[in-house]
Order: sequence, then structure tokens, then C-alpha cells
Amino acid sequence: MDDELKRILKLLEEGKIKADEAEKLIEALEERKESKRKDKFGFVNVGEIVTDALTSAFSIIPGVIVNSMKGIKHVDEEYKWSEDKPLFLEITAGNLDVDVWQEEKIRIKGEGVFILEDNLIKFSVGDFNLNLPKLNTVKMKVSAGDIKGKLVAKESEIIIKMGDGDLYIESEKFKAEVNMGDLDIVFAKAPSQGELTCNTGDMSIVLPDDFDGKLVVKVTMGEPSIERRPDMIVKGDTYIYGSGEKSEIIIRCSMGNINIK
Repeated sequence: MDDELKRILKLLEEGKIKADEAEKLIEALEERKESKRKDKFGFVNVGEIVTDALTSAFSIIPGVIVNSMKGIKHVDEEYKWSEDKPLFLEITAGNLDVDVWQEEKIRIKGEGVFILEDNLIKFSVGDFNLNLPKLNTVKMKVSAGDIKGKLVAKESEIIIKMGDGDLYIESEKFKAEVNMGDLDIVFAKAPSQGELTCNTGDMSIVLPDDFDGKLVVKVTMGEPSIERRPDMIVKGDTYIYGSGEKSEIIIRCSMGNINIK
């Protein structure tokens, strides 16, 4: 971990800056690093990006695990949760199984470290099951962990860093980003808007049989594999299904493989 990142994390630990301020500082630091990685022709050194990312991730995660080990406990809790209350999830060095039920509350069951802060739930170092009602907004971050199951929300977002996701999704708007991990998505219904970004990882996407929309796939380094359908029209990196008007999903991959069925 470089000195600048250490200073930011130390300030956060001492309470001199807030989590969102630390995140902005780290993002600014990464942007500056990325600009330095480019040569005079504007090309990026991919090997350097991967090395930096691995070094940073592996240096931070052990500390998170050590600190979390102190708070491990068995959890079986239920909380009232209205449909319009947004839900934010953070999974660090742990596993989470998600499912949908008809109750207007959430249920958390498992063993590990669990923290509830208003509409933010944090899981770490353990295995948990989470039952959710149908919600308007669900956003989650996974760091060195795995998430799987079913998610139903009008708007959903998932960010994975050094982890895996295997999800059955039903959302009007869906956004996902993968850094050094894998994400498998089955769309129960096509989102009206979808945006998926893959950096140093793989994505597998299953579209509904009646998918009607546009699929835009841009892969810099990797192999896109797209199953052809009788009603599909290909125009460059755009794949049109049916009328092509009900849905638009944009997929970008810097380094990895994309498989679409």
C-alpha cells in the first residue's frame, strides 16, 4: 500500500474524515495514478493496473478480517422495511445468500459480523441469509466476498471487487461493475435500462426468451460470446432483438470475457 493511501486510511480510522470523504480521496488518487500509467501515445499499461489493484486489495483486506474477527456472533433478526426505503448492503470477506419473500420486513440469519446503520447493512467474515421484500432501491458493494440468490427491485446496483456474484435479477434499472471478479446474471425480466462494466473479470448474462431491445457490447481485451437468435440483427457492436425499443443494455469490458445467451 502506498504512503498516500495509508494516510487516507489513517485519517479515516482516527475519525478526522468521513467514509464518503475517504472514498472521494481514494478515487482521486486512483485517477491520478491512471493518468500516470498512460504513455505519450495515451495507451494504458494493463499489467501495471492489475498489479496495483491486487497490491491495494490484498493489503487492505487482511486488516478488515482481523478487526472483524472480534465481533463474530450468531444472528437471527427481523426488521420492518417499507418498499420505498432504500437498502444499501456492504459485504466484506463474507458470503451472502439473498432471497425475496412477501413480508414487509427483512430477515437476517447467519453467523459473522453484522451491523445495521439506518438503511445500511454491513456483513463481514461469515455466512448470512437475507430475505427481502420487493423494494424500490437496492444497492450493494461486495469486497472479497460472494453474493448469490434472487433480487427484485425497481432499481438495483451491484459493485464487486475481488468477489463473485450469481444473481437472478428483476429490475427496471440495473447497474453492475466488476473488478477482479466474476458476475453471473439471469434477467427474469428485461430492464428498461441496464449498464454493466467489467474490469479484469468475466460476466455471464442470460436474457429473457422474449427479450426485445438493444444490446451494446464493447470489449477491449477479451472474447465476447453472444448466442444468436432468429430475430437478432447485428450492427457493429449493437445487437437488436425484436423491435429493439423496449430495453437497452450497455456492456463494457476492459479485460475479460463476456458470455451472453
